[in-house]
Amino acid sequence: MIKKNFWNNKTVLVTGHTGFKGSWLCFYLHYLGCNIIGYSLKPDKYHKLFSILNIKKKIKFNLFNNITNKKKLSEVIKKHKPEIIFHLAAQPIVIDSYKDPKVTIDTNIMGTINLLEIAKINNKIKSMVIVTSDKCYKIKKNKSYYFSEESELGGLDPYSASKACAEILTNSYVKSFLSQSKQSVPRVSTVRSGNILGGGDWGKHRLITDIIKAKTNKTKLKLRNLNSVRPWIHVLDTLTGYIKVAKKNYESNKFVGPWNFSPLDKKPRSVKKIVEYCVKNNFLNKKQIIVTKKKYHETKVLMLDSRKANRELNWKPKLNFNEAIGYTFDWYAAYKKKENMEKYTINQIKEFLKK
Repeated sequence: MIKKNFWNNKTVLVTGHTGFKGSWLCFYLHYLGCNIIGYSLKPDKYHKLFSILNIKKKIKFNLFNNITNKKKLSEVIKKHKPEIIFHLAAQPIVIDSYKDPKVTIDTNIMGTINLLEIAKINNKIKSMVIVTSDKCYKIKKNKSYYFSEESELGGLDPYSASKACAEILTNSYVKSFLSQSKQSVPRVSTVRSGNILGGGDWGKHRLITDIIKAKTNKTKLKLRNLNSVRPWIHVLDTLTGYIKVAKKNYESNKFVGPWNFSPLDKKPRSVKKIVEYCVKNNFLNKKQIIVTKKKYHETKVLMLDSRKANRELNWKPKLNFNEAIGYTFDWYAAYKKKENMEKYTINQIKEFLKK
């Protein structure tokens, strides 16, 4: 249960607020009554959700800048004094990390370090949630994985390695600088989510985005691997987990550390299952689907263990696999019909929170 009275008038910084998850988070926090500070690069052309939901008008302060600019980031935090920080700013694409690993490393590692450096000398910040990835774990080729928070970190590709590094460095800062006493602030946690479903994602190399494009343009849907299994979860379930962690950290030092958020059941859900849903519901035609060869290594089966969040945060996904897909494609259908998407998204949030 999310308590609006806790969040009302809290000053919250969201880095990466122009992205898909960042836009959803800002919209969610605005609904809860927060005063939001947004720090991010300018939205790319595929970050349409930022404008569709009119995020710029819903936040107290908006700055387009790079997370690697420590001076500017420090100035924003000093001026606006956020009590809670959600760090989402990142280079999030695995394939792009192969093409330009340095940008990925600078953004995902040094951007996180900048925030930790600022936080270690700022006692106004009570709680910080650093978003990493389900790909931060150590992978061995041709094996299936079901990871808990205690699983070994690693990363074969530059993106995954950068997120593993962010995890290790965050833990180091917590142990070295941010846990000198029980009253020490800020209290910092990392969060690792399954693969996100939800309306408004037009990002590169995304399954749902590619399905929407194939549907809209009546083109072929090119898939790298129909049998890839991922811990699919709706964006509202994931963000609710992040929000719960932030509140718990605000109130206690007992919740510092890593958290997984993914479906609680172990039933494998493949890319094929999503495609079958689309075909069954006349969203796609079988003739549109083409399976192509992979250019880069991708883990075939990747699942997360979220029992810790269920046990200690009383968190569990409200939406099952079919409901999450339904919420997602209903959102895109409403957008295509030119409905008021701010109103539609608010109604999805309200419906979700009633479950």
